[in-house]
Amino acid sequence: MNATRLIAALLLWSFALPAAAQTPLVDGAFTPRSADNDPDLVVVRERFDPATNQQSLYLRLHDGARDFQSMSGELLLTGATVAEVLWRADDLAASDARWGLPGLDYSAGGAARGLEGDPFTNRPARGEDLDLLDVSPQRVRFWFGSRADIDEVRVIVQYPPTLGNTRFSVRLYHARRPDPAGLPLSTDGGIQIGALFDIVPDDGDYSEVFEVEDVKLRVEDVDIVERSLDLGQVEEGGGLAGPRQFLVDNDFGGVDFDQDNGFDLNGVITPIPTSGAVEQLRWTTEGLASETFEGDVIAPEHVRVDGLPASLARGSRAPVQVTVDVPAETPIGVYRGRITVYEDNSLDDMLGRDEPNDSVIVTVVVGTPPDGGIDLGPPDLGVPDVGVDDVGVDAGIDARPDAAPDLGADAGGDATADLGDPGAPDLGGDLRDGNAGPEAGAPFDLGSPRGGALGCDAADGRGWPWPLLLAALAWPALRRRWRP
Repeated sequence: MNATRLIAALLLWSFALPAAAQTPLVDGAFTPRSADNDPDLVVVRERFDPATNQQSLYLRLHDGARDFQSMSGELLLTGATVAEVLWRADDLAASDARWGLPGLDYSAGGAARGLEGDPFTNRPARGEDLDLLDVSPQRVRFWFGSRADIDEVRVIVQYPPTLGNTRFSVRLYHARRPDPAGLPLSTDGGIQIGALFDIVPDDGDYSEVFEVEDVKLRVEDVDIVERSLDLGQVEEGGGLAGPRQFLVDNDFGGVDFDQDNGFDLNGVITPIPTSGAVEQLRWTTEGLASETFEGDVIAPEHVRVDGLPASLARGSRAPVQVTVDVPAETPIGVYRGRITVYEDNSLDDMLGRDEPNDSVIVTVVVGTPPDGGIDLGPPDLGVPDVGVDDVGVDAGIDARPDAAPDLGADAGGDATADLGDPGAPDLGGDLRDGNAGPEAGAPFDLGSPRGGALGCDAADGRGWPWPLLLAALAWPALRRRWRP
């Protein structure tokens, strides 16, 4: 493409920019005429009409030569439906002003336009100009036979009341993919989406391909900046945890926060920007589940989200607050759950499979063990801790103090030697009475050293099975004692 055509196309694109920023994607230009003997099926995302929630998808075959060319294929929609197909020359010319890209000569200097014959009853044959259309709600089957004329249709796409992620695919039938209807195959050529150079996502010349999948019509996304929120601790007897704030984001600063908007199929626009506002924002949760004792939960009705806007404009963020009202009868433990914010495109107050969404994990600690901390692991039964990194279990037989608190448990970690403690299980932490001798009143002294505590060696394997057996028998009683 020479410099003059490039500048002209960029000027045309500048007219389309305001619509492209706030509406479904609109191509900036296209090549009206393909190269002779190497024609492309040109597919153009034309204008969007917000009054009707409709957009035109334009299909065109034209190389201007007298030799015969054909294109046999189909257009498939996802997230939208076909409202109308315009194929008569007069209807197409009259609709250029409404749907066509500004400043382009669709007639290519006066060539005949539209489809020949009655495309809904024709049976195409090789070398004939009679064309075919077969239309269903999300599919347009076409067969174009062209010489010097322009074979073209406008597929008017109907979006749902609330716009969402929408896309289309186009495929051609050829020698390597036989036509399922037995029609004459496409001649050599390819597919071009919009302009030859990169203006909007997925445009460009796809060269000698016979299928392009998931071309974007509209991209919507909602992100939560935070991955997790700690709402703090609530004492036994219940109360409010929080509020804490998280940020809901829609392409703030022109950036896809978590880079999940997809990639450009044929260019360099990555990540893909959103097309406009996200609307009908809702939130949902399944509540919080205890990670301390299986089966303990804080039900969804005790989770409150405040400040979520009904819509969020492209390029903006909004603060949202979350609070958990912990019921009085809630057993002590650490509770975690997921809050999901989504765009309710289906208007059914339910998170749908294709609806934009993102989540944040919230954590609430309920109750306080005797020493003021919460140990998320099982009691130390006189054997070395060999579990996951410090969630109440040491990562190895290190004979050293824990280097960090047990998730907000012991304020200084298990940094105090259990001197004189012959092996009482932690059950949420040592009693920390400050004495170096045995801990008075500790009724569960099983007689074996605590692996991992300062100044204590790991059990050497001699004599510890009996305490372990006693601990296993005592554990149900210990659990009942620790829970309120």
